[in-house]
Amino acid sequence: MIQAIIFWGIAFIVLTIAELMTVQMVSIWLAISALITMFFAILNVEFWQQILVFVIISVVLLIATRPLAKKFNTTRKVATNAELDIGKNAIVIEEIDSKLT
Repeated sequence: MIQAIIFWGIAFIVLTIAELMTVQMVSIWLAISALITMFFAILNVEFWQQILVFVIISVVLLIATRPLAKKFNTTRKVATNAELDIGKNAIVIEEIDSKLT
């Protein structure tokens, strides 16, 4: 059963790193599920039951907390009024060059 404990520990670390890299508030719930499931592995629960626990806890956490996390994780759109210029004509006062400088 030590392999299961190591498996869930590695899953927790990988999912935590994935969350830190993406900051989408999805991997963190899976990481928490892996951590909780690791405690079930310590209690010598069968591996298929550990998988079931991981899936159930993940789904519950995602359903319960995703709307709340999405509410706080919204990006603010900055109005620039650039959409008002669509379809209008403009006078170019500098040379347009396709080279990147």
